[in-house]
Amino acid sequence: MDCPTSRPSRLIFTAIAPLASIPKPIPAIASLFALTILTAGGATVWNVNVGNTVNSTHQITTTDNYVGAATENTANSVWNGITGSTTVTLADSTGSTSAGVTFTVTAAAGSAVNFSNTSSTVGDEIFLSWMKDGGANGPNNDPYSVTFGGLETAAGISYSLVVYSGWVFGPDNVPISQTAGSGLTGTFNLNSLDMEAGNPLATGLARDTNAADSAGDFNYARFDGLTADGGGNLTFRIEAVNAPINGFQLVQVPEPSAPALLGGLGMLALLRRRRLQ
Repeated sequence: MDCPTSRPSRLIFTAIAPLASIPKPIPAIASLFALTILTAGGATVWNVNVGNTVNSTHQITTTDNYVGAATENTANSVWNGITGSTTVTLADSTGSTSAGVTFTVTAAAGSAVNFSNTSSTVGDEIFLSWMKDGGANGPNNDPYSVTFGGLETAAGISYSLVVYSGWVFGPDNVPISQTAGSGLTGTFNLNSLDMEAGNPLATGLARDTNAADSAGDFNYARFDGLTADGGGNLTFRIEAVNAPINGFQLVQVPEPSAPALLGGLGMLALLRRRRLQ
């Protein structure tokens, strides 16, 4: 049966406008339901660790229980080990590849990307392996790119990307820009310091929030509000520098659905009515 078009707006007004006058227990419950609505559907996370596998300790496994800087990630999550410049279908944090999301590393023409590791035991495990320009035209003279493909292009779907950079040879700066999709404006300079020089972040994680090239003891950046291009791609250019990229975490956050939103508002109205009775 069709509902009059005026009813939803009347319900929203009834449920939300008088909250200030409702006794304290109800706003607390209302906040809980609002949080549930906003996180309806949850976030999907794809974890990527780059570098070679000369030693098993240089790749993150499920048993390492490494969550990383993406708070949306879960304990005992799956990490994808990337060891070369080929296209790989990624498993999400639960181990599912059903979404068909891919990851590709592309070297500059005539160049190569080097995948390696460090013997250092300092710092989080993700920093024990890395990739950077292999320097076919001379050491660290060629940029390269990374692409996440097979992404959603529907309105309301956005992504966040965590990028890790840190090793024992710092200080370093990795300039990153976006070449496919949108959300990252200009160039972001991800700075880090030497993890073996007694810096405060020899262990642990710290976010670089300053896009400028300003030295600091950081080891990751997070870019929010990213949207894929029409082909479902997010591509980022890594400039030619003697500095590593250690890994990524891509987070997909869906827009709250209309049914979930209306259902939550209806529940708020019901709670208010019961309280007043």
